[in-house]
Amino acid sequence: MMSISVIGECFGFLLFAFSATESFHQPYLGFLGFTIASVFTSFYQPASQAMIADVVAAEHRSHVYAVFYMMINVAVVIGPIIGSVVFYNYPVVTLVAIALADLLLLVLLQKFGHETAPLVLHPEGKIKKRCGKLCGSKSVNIRSFSKIKCFYYLS
Repeated sequence: MMSISVIGECFGFLLFAFSATESFHQPYLGFLGFTIASVFTSFYQPASQAMIADVVAAEHRSHVYAVFYMMINVAVVIGPIIGSVVFYNYPVVTLVAIALADLLLLVLLQKFGHETAPLVLHPEGKIKKRCGKLCGSKSVNIRSFSKIKCFYYLS
């Protein structure tokens, strides 16, 4: 979900950048691009918070969330100040730079990210595991799930 959100956000900012060019100045297209970017950003936030909950151990989770929200608050205060100055002078370059940052985030998510979906059981009490790639129809009994060090999915 995070990768899809980043792709949609990148598309929205590229559309916004295209509408801000001097040769194709279209305010409605800019509004549409910003709306698309905002919608996909709102999809990204819960997925990233769920990933933190899945990856970080329970005893460290409160500290990680404190740092996470502190950085969000710092970005909310400082970001508009810097962004307004840069956007006023270089609107298209700023939006393209944001889209490139989204592409970098996508590359990092694909390279270092992995599925953190929680364990899901089949109705017959079996689970399917996924270890970075599809393991076929290999199922294991629920009694042996403590030995499995992979992520699980319901096929």
